[in-house]
Amino acid sequence: MNRFHAILARRAVELGPDNAGARQELYAATRAHLDQLIAQSNPPMSAYQRLMQMQELETAISDIEANIDRLFAMRSRQAPKAPPYQPPQRPPEGTLTQLPPRQGRNVDELLHEYEESRLSFGIIMAIIGGLAVLMVIGVIIALDPSTLDILKRNPGQ
Repeated sequence: MNRFHAILARRAVELGPDNAGARQELYAATRAHLDQLIAQSNPPMSAYQRLMQMQELETAISDIEANIDRLFAMRSRQAPKAPPYQPPQRPPEGTLTQLPPRQGRNVDELLHEYEESRLSFGIIMAIIGGLAVLMVIGVIIALDPSTLDILKRNPGQ
Protein backbone atom coordinates (compact mmCIF):
# COMPACT_ATOMS: atom_id res chain seq x y z
CA MET A 1 0.00 0.00 0.00
CA ASN A 2 1.52 3.33 -1.03
CA ARG A 3 0.95 6.84 0.26
CA PHE A 4 -1.86 7.60 -2.20
CA HIS A 5 -3.83 4.46 -1.38
CA ALA A 6 -5.29 5.41 2.01
CA ILE A 7 -6.45 8.85 0.93
CA LEU A 8 -7.93 7.74 -2.38
CA ALA A 9 -9.58 4.65 -0.87
CA ARG A 10 -11.33 6.74 1.79
CA ARG A 11 -12.54 9.28 -0.78
CA ALA A 12 -13.68 6.54 -3.19
CA VAL A 13 -15.67 4.78 -0.46
CA GLU A 14 -17.28 8.10 0.56
CA LEU A 15 -18.61 8.47 -2.99
CA GLY A 16 -20.67 5.27 -2.64
CA PRO A 17 -20.75 1.87 -4.37
CA ASP A 18 -22.82 2.94 -7.39
CA ASN A 19 -20.72 5.98 -8.30
CA ALA A 20 -18.06 4.61 -10.66
CA GLY A 21 -18.19 7.78 -12.77
CA ALA A 22 -17.55 9.99 -9.73
CA ARG A 23 -14.63 7.75 -8.74
CA GLN A 24 -13.13 8.14 -12.22
CA GLU A 25 -13.51 11.94 -11.92
CA LEU A 26 -11.74 11.76 -8.54
CA TYR A 27 -8.88 9.79 -10.07
CA ALA A 28 -8.59 12.22 -13.00
CA ALA A 29 -8.52 15.22 -10.66
CA THR A 30 -5.87 13.51 -8.54
CA ARG A 31 -3.74 12.78 -11.61
CA ALA A 32 -4.00 16.40 -12.74
CA HIS A 33 -3.15 17.71 -9.27
CA LEU A 34 -0.14 15.40 -8.95
CA ASP A 35 1.05 16.41 -12.42
CA GLN A 36 0.77 20.07 -11.41
CA LEU A 37 2.72 19.46 -8.17
CA ILE A 38 5.45 17.64 -10.09
CA ALA A 39 5.70 20.50 -12.59
CA GLN A 40 6.02 23.05 -9.77
CA SER A 41 8.56 21.09 -7.73
CA ASN A 42 11.75 22.92 -6.86
CA PRO A 43 14.30 21.57 -7.65
CA PRO A 44 12.68 19.95 -10.69
CA MET A 45 12.21 16.20 -10.58
CA SER A 46 14.05 13.94 -12.96
CA ALA A 47 12.09 12.01 -15.55
CA TYR A 48 12.58 8.84 -13.51
CA GLN A 49 11.19 10.50 -10.35
CA ARG A 50 8.17 11.79 -12.28
CA LEU A 51 7.52 8.35 -13.70
CA MET A 52 7.79 6.74 -10.26
CA GLN A 53 5.33 9.24 -8.72
CA MET A 54 2.75 8.71 -11.45
CA GLN A 55 3.25 4.95 -11.35
CA GLU A 56 2.67 4.97 -7.58
CA LEU A 57 -0.62 6.81 -8.10
CA GLU A 58 -1.72 4.45 -10.88
CA THR A 59 -0.89 1.43 -8.71
CA ALA A 60 -3.07 2.82 -5.92
CA ILE A 61 -5.95 3.52 -8.31
CA SER A 62 -5.86 0.04 -9.86
CA ASP A 63 -5.69 -1.59 -6.41
CA ILE A 64 -8.65 0.43 -5.15
CA GLU A 65 -10.74 -0.39 -8.20
CA ALA A 66 -9.86 -4.08 -7.94
CA ASN A 67 -10.88 -4.19 -4.28
CA ILE A 68 -13.70 -1.62 -4.21
CA ASP A 69 -16.34 -4.16 -3.15
CA ARG A 70 -14.18 -5.28 -0.22
CA LEU A 71 -13.62 -1.63 0.79
CA PHE A 72 -17.37 -0.97 0.85
CA ALA A 73 -17.93 -4.14 2.89
CA MET A 74 -15.28 -3.07 5.40
CA ARG A 75 -16.92 0.33 5.74
CA SER A 76 -20.34 -1.16 6.39
CA ARG A 77 -18.90 -3.41 9.14
CA GLN A 78 -17.28 -0.50 10.96
CA ALA A 79 -18.74 0.74 14.20
CA PRO A 80 -21.56 3.23 13.91
CA LYS A 81 -20.63 6.87 13.98
CA ALA A 82 -20.51 8.70 17.26
CA PRO A 83 -23.59 10.68 18.21
CA PRO A 84 -23.50 14.37 17.39
CA TYR A 85 -21.82 16.70 19.86
CA GLN A 86 -23.90 17.73 22.82
CA PRO A 87 -22.72 20.74 24.83
CA PRO A 88 -22.06 20.02 28.50
CA GLN A 89 -24.96 20.58 30.85
CA ARG A 90 -24.71 22.89 33.87
CA PRO A 91 -24.92 21.06 37.18
CA PRO A 92 -27.94 21.81 39.32
CA GLU A 93 -27.61 24.89 41.51
CA GLY A 94 -25.93 24.22 44.84
CA THR A 95 -24.10 21.02 43.85
CA LEU A 96 -20.34 20.76 44.06
CA THR A 97 -18.33 19.56 41.11
CA GLN A 98 -15.05 17.72 41.42
CA LEU A 99 -12.09 19.35 39.73
CA PRO A 100 -9.59 17.12 37.96
CA PRO A 101 -6.33 16.55 39.82
CA ARG A 102 -3.75 19.29 39.34
CA GLN A 103 -1.06 18.52 36.83
CA GLY A 104 2.30 20.22 36.58
CA ARG A 105 3.45 23.10 38.76
CA ASN A 106 1.64 26.28 39.69
CA VAL A 107 2.93 29.83 39.24
CA ASP A 108 4.25 30.15 42.81
CA GLU A 109 6.42 27.04 42.39
CA LEU A 110 7.80 28.34 39.08
CA LEU A 111 8.59 31.79 40.56
CA HIS A 112 10.32 30.23 43.56
CA GLU A 113 12.43 28.04 41.27
CA TYR A 114 13.34 31.06 39.14
CA GLU A 115 14.36 33.13 42.17
CA GLU A 116 16.58 30.34 43.47
CA SER A 117 18.32 29.87 40.14
CA ARG A 118 19.21 33.47 39.33
CA LEU A 119 22.22 35.40 40.66
CA SER A 120 21.61 37.66 43.62
CA PHE A 121 21.96 41.43 43.28
CA GLY A 122 25.01 41.46 45.59
CA ILE A 123 26.91 38.94 43.46
CA ILE A 124 26.18 40.93 40.30
CA MET A 125 27.36 44.17 41.95
CA ALA A 126 30.57 42.49 43.16
CA ILE A 127 31.33 41.31 39.61
CA ILE A 128 30.69 44.79 38.19
CA GLY A 129 32.88 46.36 40.90
CA GLY A 130 35.72 43.96 40.19
CA LEU A 131 35.55 44.71 36.48
CA ALA A 132 35.59 48.45 37.21
CA VAL A 133 38.71 48.07 39.39
CA LEU A 134 40.47 46.09 36.67
CA MET A 135 39.55 48.74 34.12
CA VAL A 136 40.94 51.52 36.34
CA ILE A 137 44.19 49.57 36.83
CA GLY A 138 44.47 49.14 33.07
CA VAL A 139 43.96 52.86 32.47
CA ILE A 140 46.60 53.73 35.11
CA ILE A 141 49.11 51.37 33.56
CA ALA A 142 48.37 52.71 30.09
CA LEU A 143 48.74 56.36 31.13
CA ASP A 144 51.69 56.05 33.53
CA PRO A 145 54.73 57.69 31.86
CA SER A 146 57.17 55.44 33.72
CA THR A 147 55.58 52.43 32.05
CA LEU A 148 56.18 54.06 28.69
CA ASP A 149 59.84 54.68 29.55
CA ILE A 150 60.34 51.02 30.38
CA LEU A 151 58.88 50.04 27.03
CA LYS A 152 61.13 52.53 25.19
CA ARG A 153 64.30 51.22 26.87
CA ASN A 154 63.41 47.54 26.29
CA PRO A 155 61.54 47.41 22.99
CA GLY A 156 61.71 43.61 22.77
CA GLN A 157 59.74 43.08 25.97
